[in-house]
Order: sequence, then structure tokens, then C-alpha cells
Amino acid sequence: MHARGPSSDQDVLLTTSSRSEMPQGPLKKSRWPSGWRVGAITAASTALLALIINISVAAWAASNFGFEGGIATVFTGDCKKVETMNTWIHLAINALSTALLSGSNYCMQCVCAPTRAEVDKAHARRRWVDIGVPSLRNLRNIGWKKVILWWCLGVSSIPLHLMYNSAFFSTLATYDYNVIFASENFITGAPYNKTKYPDVRNFNLTDLQLRAKTFDRLSNADCIRTYATDFINTHRNVVIIVDNATAVKSSIKDVYLYDFSNNNDFSNNNGLTAYDPYNWICPPGTIPERKYGSRVYCYSIIDNKVIPQADNWNPRNWKSKYCMTENVTGKCSLSFSSVVIIIVIVFNIGKALSMLWVAFRITDHPLITVGDAISSFLTKSDDTTRGICMITKNDIKTQSLSWKPGVYAVPLEYRPKRRRWFQSASKARWLITVLLCSFALVGIIGLEIYGVSALTGGSKDIKTLWSLGLGAVHPQSLISGWSLPSGGTSAIIPSVLVANVPQPILSFLYLLINGLCTSMLLAQEWSGFANERKTLRVSNPKGTQRSTYFLQLPYRYAFPLLAFSGVLHWLVSQSIFLANVSTYFPDGSLHEANSISTCGYSPIAMMFVLIVGGLLLIFVLGLGARRLDAGMQLAGSCSAAISAACHQPPDDDGAADLPVMWGKLPKEFMKEGQIGHCCFSSVSVDKPVVGELYAGLPAGNNEFHSEPISSERLKQA
Repeated sequence: MHARGPSSDQDVLLTTSSRSEMPQGPLKKSRWPSGWRVGAITAASTALLALIINISVAAWAASNFGFEGGIATVFTGDCKKVETMNTWIHLAINALSTALLSGSNYCMQCVCAPTRAEVDKAHARRRWVDIGVPSLRNLRNIGWKKVILWWCLGVSSIPLHLMYNSAFFSTLATYDYNVIFASENFITGAPYNKTKYPDVRNFNLTDLQLRAKTFDRLSNADCIRTYATDFINTHRNVVIIVDNATAVKSSIKDVYLYDFSNNNDFSNNNGLTAYDPYNWICPPGTIPERKYGSRVYCYSIIDNKVIPQADNWNPRNWKSKYCMTENVTGKCSLSFSSVVIIIVIVFNIGKALSMLWVAFRITDHPLITVGDAISSFLTKSDDTTRGICMITKNDIKTQSLSWKPGVYAVPLEYRPKRRRWFQSASKARWLITVLLCSFALVGIIGLEIYGVSALTGGSKDIKTLWSLGLGAVHPQSLISGWSLPSGGTSAIIPSVLVANVPQPILSFLYLLINGLCTSMLLAQEWSGFANERKTLRVSNPKGTQRSTYFLQLPYRYAFPLLAFSGVLHWLVSQSIFLANVSTYFPDGSLHEANSISTCGYSPIAMMFVLIVGGLLLIFVLGLGARRLDAGMQLAGSCSAAISAACHQPPDDDGAADLPVMWGKLPKEFMKEGQIGHCCFSSVSVDKPVVGELYAGLPAGNNEFHSEPISSERLKQA
């Protein structure tokens, strides 16, 4: 007695008579796009929306701010506001670029999906093609126009990811400033030694003395906190009021010029940033040695040693009572690059046109999902795969079962194995994906170690790294010592390219992981037909067929993968980024020679990339460890193996439009003594019997093998 397979609706499977009551044939053709074409139109619409946004923003920047040297400054002012604007803009850019990547991947998979005619042509030459997964193999079996279109979609993604994140960039402002140690009467106009302290370019002491009475008064502790910061952009010159000045008649006792570039050496030979900022704040003797070779720097003891002793603060051996600080308007800026956006727009146009071509100019019917292939082969059987119903993808690849004209395969015993998901994808696909992802993670670890070691001076614990933030510019984390230009607009494009090199690499890794997950989920869907009768999920449904997911990938997997991709792209943009610092003289004029354009990095953002990337890889490996439903042979994405399982009985017309199941055809469909046959069918099927031989065809087809073959002969074969 054969066990019958379960039905999705009833215990009794569909019979030939019950099939006649099911709706058959195509539904009335709609004048509106449907199926995979809707997804392609959505992708093209996203690309057009991105193009409209890019052109509109470029036109807005040009008309309202103008471009100077290819750069438009769209906002200048408070640095915190600039930082907030920059963060939100880059989140939006990464969301848009992720949508473009997803749409491009969708269209590329549609383009490389073979038509039935292309499958038949390949099978006639005993070649197989991939169904339902992204595939380079298929490029040699599809039309040359599609191949060109596929390359256009792929290549256009590279400059988009390489440049897009740097279309907008922020420029921090910092002031050089003078520290004037003076008696209280300096504020009221008391004379000072003008021979020793003359008025010079960019520093007019006479003017400063006249304005000093309008400066803000700060306590010693507040004064230390105000100037113990990497970038001084809301304050400038400071007058330290000292109380040990009776021995000197001049109201000015000492003047110290704080020069941002001199206190942060960006040009040392080993490429590491020498970082010893605002060292004038620490009184002599506070730290044992103030030089780059020392393990302790002034900035590292401000909070725990200098501020607690603020009442006795004596910078440069002058006992401070309080200070008067000059408040200024912030000069941080948000800028927009015309060169970058023009490149982005050009390739955005190319991508949009390619997607529109896919959506409206591809008029054939590609087999995009495994359901499409099953539907096609059930509608019109493939003669090249008759009689090999138990063949697997591995058999086809290794030729362990002959797939040649006039050469028959040996029938196989049914020995179902409980396989795992990872076995559904090829070893090469797994090897390439896991190795490249592992190399990327190891590379991040190496860069993290190098980056942390390059942070000169002070503690390098997690608290210190966290204080550097994500995507935040700090002098000690600016890359220096390389041969690229470090100043002016000529330095921007090289820095943009360096900062964004990881983005296309990340996009490529996403496509590999997407393809791997698609292969595994395709196999899970395939194996489910051995245990449940269900309708086919196709890209262009008719009858009772179901509509497709995001191509072959179910939404519950597609959306998390997209979210992982978007988060990783953003984290990478915060790990290494374009860093511009404009330096201003103490009088507020731009010190162009000391301004910097380079790349900065964030060790904590790199840690997050490592964590999120590692979790994604673990997630994929975890999927691979899951077990497939037992029962069916593993066909994977192999068109020949899929075709071999689709030789239903002659009177099972219209099976593609009805709920189907894979199993052994009952005896009434077979000739006496004929070897069993397994296939997809809308009629009642049995579960194959373990140990029985299967390879024959149902009655009414050309016979393949009618003679049973012993286990010994099978082993010999």
C-alpha cells in the first residue's frame, strides 16, 4: 500500500475528475503591467526619482549659492547644526543608494534569466542554465543585447557608490587664537609695551584691547573647558587675567599664539598624526614630559587633573584669576560638489535608461523563478530530459548520469536524504562568498588595529574610542603622511575616491550574499513540493498560480538583507570619510595654507561595521545549517534537473495552472513491469518508496527503460 502525499486542502488528493473543476488557462490579459515587469517599473521609477532629486539639488545649489572651484557652500554657521544636517543628508543618500542597488540587482536578475527558447537551445547542446538566481553562467546563453544591458546595469553602480556619499560634505572651522596674559587694567585700557607687542597683520592688539570689555567673563574651570577642545569655532582670542603681575609695569605680561597646525603635526614622515593640542593649558610640571614620545599628553589629563585644580590654575607660570573670551559666530560649512554630482547624474541617467529598457523593451518571457521553469516545462515538456526523473544538479555537473543524445541513464534507487540548506548552493558560490566576506572582516580588523595604534598619545580604551564618535572629525584621526594633495579643491576628489572605495566592495559582497540566500531559499521552496500540494509561484501568474516574492527571495528575507545593506553602507560612510578643516587667523580671516582636506576615520564605527558584518555572515551560515524538507532530489537552480522532474502523464494538461505536487505516479499511469516515474503533477501522486528504482516515463510517452535493474548492476554503473 503506497502512502499518499498530503493535500493542502483535504486529505484526498486531486483526481483527474476534480481537476476539471479548477480554473484553467490564462486569465484575461490586463492592459496594465504585471508580474516581474511591475518590479522592474518600480526599480526604474526609483532611479528616475533619484535622478530628479539629484538634478533638482544641483540646480538649487547652482542658482542659490553658485559654484566656486566646483564647490557650492550651502550653509555656514553653527558647527553642531552642520553636523546634524550632514548626518541626515548621508542617511538619505545611503537609503537612496541602497534602493538603487536593490533595483539594479532586480533588473540584472531579470535580464540574465533565460527564456524557454534559450533554455531549449542550451539543452540541445547539453548545457544547463541557472534558474531563479543571479548568474554569470547565463550570460553565454542569452542574447548579446541582454548581455550589454546586464553590464550597463552593473558598471553604472560602481561610480554611484564610489562618489554618491561625498556629493555633500561638511567643513569644520577652527580658529588660531592668541592667549594674552594681562592684568585686570588691560581691559580698561591700561598701557602695554607696544615695542614688545606690536600690532601685526592678523593680530591687532590695539583693536583687541578696545573690544576686550565686551568679551565674556569665564571662571578658570569654564575657561579650561572652553579651550580644551579639538576645534575652536565659537570662541577666539582669550585674555587670561593674572594676579602675579605687579613686577611688570606693562598691562600685557605675555602673549602665546595657539596655531592649530603647529600643535597638530599633519606632515610627519611615518604617516601618523602627531597630536598634542592646547598644551598651553597644562601648567608646567603637570605632566612629566610634553613631547610626542611621551605616553602622557596634556589633553589626556584635563578632566582628572587640571580642572579639579582650576582655582590654582597657572598656565605658562601665570597665576590665573579668570579669563575674558571672545565669542564669535561659527564658520563650519556644508558644501556640495558639482564634479561629484555631475558624475552621479550621468551614471544615474544610464542606470535609469537601462532599467526602463528592462521594464518596457524586453518583450520575451524570461524564466525568473523556479515556478516559472516548472510551469514552462509542465506546459511543454523538454525531450532532452526524458527518463532521468531522479537526476540531480550534481549529476548533471559531474556527468555521473549520462545526459547525451541516444545514451540512457541507469535508473536510480530512491534513497531520500535529509540535506541541509548549504548543499543547495555550489561549493564555488559558498567558497567565493565566505572567503571574500572573511577577507573583508579580517581587513577591517587590520585597519582597526592600525587605526587605533595611529591615535597618538593618551588612553586608547573603549571609552576614549567612543568619545571620538561616528563620522566625527578629530585631529588625531585624520589620515596624514600620504602623497595625495592635502589642501585646496584639488585634494577633494582624491580624498572622495579613497573614502568611498569600500562602498562598491560592500555592494559586491551584498550581491554575493543575496545570491547565496536566493539559492538556499529556492531549494527550500522546491523541496516543499514533495510534502505539500500547492500552486506554483511565478513571475506572471495565471489560473490559480501565485505571484512572486521579490523575485525568488521571500520578503521576510529580502527586507532584512536590504536593511543590513543600508546600515552597513551608512556605517562604512562613518568609518572613513572626507574631512575638511578650514583654519582661520586670530582676526577671523581664512588661513588657507593651514586648511586641510583629507580623510578621517572612526575606530568605533569600524567596530560597528565589524559587528554588523559578522552578524550578517553568521546569519547566512545559520541559514545554511537548516535542514531541507526530505523527499525530493536536489535540483538547485539547474534547468536540466528542474526539467527532468516535469514529465507528467499525457492527460495531465493544464497542470501548470493548478496546484501540483511531486511524487510517484500511481500504477494506473504506468505500463506493467515499467520502472517507476516521479514528476510534478496535478493528479494524485504517491510518495516514492525507499529502495525502488525510478527513471521511467508514464504510459503514452516514449519508453525509456522497461527492464528492472538489480542493485548490483546499479552499483557497477
